Amino acid sequence: MAQTEHLPIYKAAYDLCLYFERIVRNFSRYHKPVLSSEQRERIEGYSIGQDLRDGARRVLKLIVRANARGDKVSVLLQIREEVEELKVLLRLCHDAKGFPNFNSFEHAIALVVNVARQNEGWLKSQQQSYSSTTNRNSPKPLVETRNRKLLRPNPIASRELRVGALRVFYDVASTRAPAGAASVVRILAVGKKERSVLRIGAKVVEL
Repeated sequence: MAQTEHLPIYKAAYDLCLYFERIVRNFSRYHKPVLSSEQRERIEGYSIGQDLRDGARRVLKLIVRANARGDKVSVLLQIREEVEELKVLLRLCHDAKGFPNFNSFEHAIALVVNVARQNEGWLKSQQQSYSSTTNRNSPKPLVETRNRKLLRPNPIASRELRVGALRVFYDVASTRAPAGAASVVRILAVGKKERSVLRIGAKVVEL
């Protein structure tokens, strides 16, 4: 699993968890969890303090999960939802006089906003990376590049795609397709080029 402790967002979320663990001790009995584990199993309701602690822990776990995945966007979107729920809980706790003073509420909000800001930055970078990769890998058979060439007239194909030592020879069914329509590509042969010698199957070919 990828290491997570070095990530700024992990450190911010860890600080948030730690702060909630400490501040909940100063909540009134109505707002902090005062039940034993056995009592909690029999009673459905949880205090606001317990909800804050649980929410912060979920955010921390999701950060670890996101860092371990190649496709992080879906998990980062989950983190966004969890953080927004924490903001609502903090406001509710403040209005219900759960915090011992305004400074403790203000510090809690600042910690949550810091996690939210870093998550949005991470999400944005992942979405831009995905968009760049998608555009780069989008099939554009008629666009000439370093590895995609229009060939001189020959009996095999009109175009060539180079993939390392491999050569893919193809034709495009229509060069006048409507804008946005997918081109129909017909692969006619696949060869391998070693130095200046091109082979298609066992046959040496000159183009």
